[in-house]
Amino acid sequence: MSEYGTLEDRVRRKSLLKKVKTAEQCLEFFKPGMNIGWSGFTPAGYPKEVPIALADHVEKTNLQGPTKYNLFVGASAGAETEDRWASLDMIDRRWPYQTGKNIAKGINTGKIRMGDKHLGHFAQDLGYGFYTENGRIDIAII
Repeated sequence: MSEYGTLEDRVRRKSLLKKVKTAEQCLEFFKPGMNIGWSGFTPAGYPKEVPIALADHVEKTNLQGPTKYNLFVGASAGAETEDRWASLDMIDRRWPYQTGKNIAKGINTGKIRMGDKHLGHFAQDLGYGFYTENGRIDIAII
């Protein structure tokens, strides 16, 4: 057992445990074209399980291309997630920062629409709805 205990130990409101899902069970919530808020800033701070499961699903079912999302990430995310999504043609737009060879190639060829913004200004502008057609984030991966 870790020093932080189990999930059951850490969740005080036990009725919420029935809402806990595996990464694969979360895939049903993702629809092409969604605006995805994605936490992140360095390898320690970005989500891995759900983005990797979604990439695995797209790759396994040959949905590369028609399954694209708009990513709004705090800063950098890792190659096993964001850069893999780029290699699978899963990214339509990316704000405000990126890192990785595949995503850079997609941006430089015009396949991925990318906008840059000072990271200190991005969160507030995103909250105001400046970057999305519908003014909202459809789903967040934290």
